[in-house]
Amino acid sequence: MHPIVEKEVSTAWMSPFLPRIAPKLALDSGYSLLELVIALVIIGSLLVIAFPRFWELQVEGERASFEKVFGELHTAVGIDVATFLASGDMAALEALGGSNPMARLAEAPWNYHGTVDGSQLLPAGGWYFDTRERVLIYQVRNTGHFRGGPKSPEQARFGVRLVYVGERPEQRIVGARFVALEPYAWIALGQDQ
Repeated sequence: MHPIVEKEVSTAWMSPFLPRIAPKLALDSGYSLLELVIALVIIGSLLVIAFPRFWELQVEGERASFEKVFGELHTAVGIDVATFLASGDMAALEALGGSNPMARLAEAPWNYHGTVDGSQLLPAGGWYFDTRERVLIYQVRNTGHFRGGPKSPEQARFGVRLVYVGERPEQRIVGARFVALEPYAWIALGQDQ
């Protein structure tokens, strides 16, 4: 077994350079106030630029989600109408009027809160079926970018309405439609509200 021999390294050759290096090491140990202010100005500028775009994307995401569900419901009701008409099942077609269109989907959207009697307050950004009025309601989250429907809370209201042909009392049902009960519009950022 050999003893470990430690070898001392001479630092004598560095002595002429140490007075010049040591003051710089002490100054480089942190940030100056000017550097901190510049960094904060840059970060603040980026936030000012990014925040409106983030808000716009949030509004656009809600609008796209809303329109996707609307399209799915419109298609589902149309498929059921075609099926009932093709099979001659007029009783099922008549029962479609005023029904909950969410029941026509294979899977309800994540923000569907179910059926309520209309007196409950539900979170914004979701759908629910009002059993008292027999309407499907979307309660808007970004109310500053939506126009239409009742104002408190801001919402879009839809229903399944039967389509008749002929004059009363000989009217007969020829279909059903998923329709908006009041006009509505999404308003993009930068447009006149």
